[in-house]
Amino acid sequence: MASCSLVLLVMVVLADVPRILTFNCVAPTKIPNAPPIPDMADSYQAHIELNILDKNKTWAVEEYMDFEGNRAARIVSEENEITKYIYSFYTDEIFVLKDETCKVVNMSSPAGEKLMVGSGSKAIPNDGDRRRIVGSSSVFKYIPKSSDLYAGKDTVRGIKADKWTSCKDFGSTQIRIDYYFSEPGWTMPLNIPLPLRIEVEGNIPNRGGASGTHYFHHIYEFISYRPDIETKSTMFETPTDVVCVGRESTKPLPVFDNRFQYLAENVDPLRLGITHFSVWYDGLSNLVRIDKRDTLPLPPVYTTNPVTEIHDHNSGKFLVVRFLRGKLPWPVCETCALRQG
Repeated sequence: MASCSLVLLVMVVLADVPRILTFNCVAPTKIPNAPPIPDMADSYQAHIELNILDKNKTWAVEEYMDFEGNRAARIVSEENEITKYIYSFYTDEIFVLKDETCKVVNMSSPAGEKLMVGSGSKAIPNDGDRRRIVGSSSVFKYIPKSSDLYAGKDTVRGIKADKWTSCKDFGSTQIRIDYYFSEPGWTMPLNIPLPLRIEVEGNIPNRGGASGTHYFHHIYEFISYRPDIETKSTMFETPTDVVCVGRESTKPLPVFDNRFQYLAENVDPLRLGITHFSVWYDGLSNLVRIDKRDTLPLPPVYTTNPVTEIHDHNSGKFLVVRFLRGKLPWPVCETCALRQG
């Protein structure tokens, strides 16, 4: 779960104006027989309150990580704006959804690197430059599995907790990461220790080629957390009414047979009319038959009675047959040219 914290850390740090403060991380004193930090699930969903203390800001974040499906999603609420990020690792794309619009960002681009989820992603072997999501447990590379990181008991939002502390060096600078988990004796919604808070503070090198370092202090409050994800969740799908221009095609358009039949309904909201169709298509003979009935008298026959059209693409002509109530059908136009469009 620490992965989501470091994800947001990276995104926020890149937006910060360099602010120089002296910071020294003090590692905790080794406690004999201290408990190890809990293992984390690679797939999870969480609601997080992100407090950016060095900028007087608070964000609300929903995060979804699906390791097996190689996908992730994040919804960020900040300053009256809601932005959803969908990570498509197989296509190396990030879909940024905001105000019913969609922007496609390539993960390998500088803009994409700023929006990466987890501790990053890695290329799938033998699959070109395709990436694979890195699970949350990989973030614990910052914390060796040793009990000397245990910092004792604490309280988070009134919940009894265990605390672990780690110091991470960046050359001449340092950051401190404090992890808080519910203690085993505290009853939680799930019968396992759950992450309650991650606090990150320190100086980190400036990104984008800029020299120097800057100070930051972020606190991630885990309001809810589940170590699983719904495999059929629509959270990882773009809305049906939003087009992401330029996205990679992952499924080709189906190829129709040379002969087929279908039923259709055409709704005209301007004329408030509805037309029902039965269509027979014969690509081998270059013939099309259309049986239809309009609720409005539309050209070329101006009738609401049933109509049959025979389109002969060999001769470029079509025949219109109109059916009158109680009478035999009669041809309205026998030698009309095929309409364009």
